[in-house]
Amino acid sequence: MPKSRSGLLVLLATLALGVTAQTASAAACIDGHPSVKDEYATAMFVAEVTVAEIGLYRPQPHPHNGATVWEDERRIRFKPIKAWKGDPGAEFTIRDRNTSARLPANPGDRYLLFVKTNKAGENFVDTCGNSGITADLAPEVLSQVKALAR
Repeated sequence: MPKSRSGLLVLLATLALGVTAQTASAAACIDGHPSVKDEYATAMFVAEVTVAEIGLYRPQPHPHNGATVWEDERRIRFKPIKAWKGDPGAEFTIRDRNTSARLPANPGDRYLLFVKTNKAGENFVDTCGNSGITADLAPEVLSQVKALAR
């Protein structure tokens, strides 16, 4: 194969890999990223919190045969510092499954969380949304939350 033709094949392969990686990355947030205003409106509560404790794995009955299985999930307990919307209480817990949407939390971390509740009554955070480690958030996220809370 002539050198120019093999170079073209390498270029095409590189471009194809780049498009595939971008497509996979975009697929992680199928519905896109909500605005602060939209996520604030749909959240049960919005609060600045610290991670108090992370509980790992819990046994669950298998839905088909009743056998006990270990579900790969965590329960993260948070203590609110400041509530901007709703009442999170003295502490609250979210369910955090081992998926690409897992919240990267460590005890002592300080977060701004937009918390929603699923049909089973469990709290969760949309990792495609605006929740995150407070120090890492864009300054306008917290300023928009403060303005919405007024």
